[in-house]
Amino acid sequence: MSLLPAYANVVIWISLGICMIVFNKFLLSNWHFGYPCFLTFWHCLFASFITQIMSRYSTVFLGSVREGLVTRSIYFSKIVPLALCFALGLVFGNSAYKYISLSYIQMLKSSTPVTLLLLNFAVGREKPNKLQLLIVLLISLGVAMATAGELAFSIVGFVLQFLAIVSDVCRMTLLDNLCLDVKLDSLSTLYYLAPISALFIFIMFLFLEAPSFPYERIATPSFASVLLLNACLAFSLNLAIILLIANTGSLTMALAGLVKDMLIVVFSILIFGSPVTTQQYVGYSISLFGLFLYRKFKEDPAAAQELFIDYQQRCSAIVHRLLCCFQCKFLGLQGGAEKHQEEEVEEMLQLQLPPSKFQDDKDEAL
Repeated sequence: MSLLPAYANVVIWISLGICMIVFNKFLLSNWHFGYPCFLTFWHCLFASFITQIMSRYSTVFLGSVREGLVTRSIYFSKIVPLALCFALGLVFGNSAYKYISLSYIQMLKSSTPVTLLLLNFAVGREKPNKLQLLIVLLISLGVAMATAGELAFSIVGFVLQFLAIVSDVCRMTLLDNLCLDVKLDSLSTLYYLAPISALFIFIMFLFLEAPSFPYERIATPSFASVLLLNACLAFSLNLAIILLIANTGSLTMALAGLVKDMLIVVFSILIFGSPVTTQQYVGYSISLFGLFLYRKFKEDPAAAQELFIDYQQRCSAIVHRLLCCFQCKFLGLQGGAEKHQEEEVEEMLQLQLPPSKFQDDKDEAL
């Protein structure tokens, strides 16, 4: 049982997530510390150190560890796969900061709930629904438009962010299952997760970054202080993520991430001056509308179906009325009919008439 209400967990996670992303972007890009494997290894190592100290000297926290709920079988079947997804998601995500803008990264992250839904279809946790598939297509269209409108597109950054999204969705699903099946508290989950994640990331660091790593730079007091502050923020964010999923579920986290990503796009424009095109705004808006329908579907499938049909009918009415205006203007129909059609479009845009009435009036005008 959480000591905080669900909305408080969401707000804390969003705030820490924004601070962490902006901090990492500055560190990896603006401050030219291009070593994402080391940075994520340092985060996990710091979390391991803190949780180990708490397990030895605290009688309040890490109750699940003292109870010995995690057996050897559970550790290798649940903790190790979760740690691998956790490590890959962090490394891929931090690496993407080196190649693409912060605003574009957040636009790509809007596809996370779609990826989560497709994974649930693949493993049989949910059965495909016509409306769900249409929502997936809508969100995918929005992300595709945002991608096509990106001025500083990088295929390397795109692939890295896509892999980060897939890893993150797998992590959310596995963590959701772990919290439900094993009933670990949040800190105990991090206690088991951080050390093995640090091991996975350290192996990647040895192969990818160790030969060119600036060891003398991290030894300076000023930069060491920056890394320490960064690790403290990362530990707080990891704890907030575990609290959010344990007390609300992975879907809520995915949807709350939409709000966080919108705010990060704003911060990216204000702080880093990232260019965002009109096409990207339109594409991101389409994705947001699709995610809104998805949220409504999860809350009330019948209401979401009615909402989708209503919007579909209104859009069809708009298209039919505009076609009528086109015929009147360019195919030589009488001016009175043209004026009548334009008045109908104005009425329709104000949503004064139902779609069936529009169709009857159209037949009469023609």
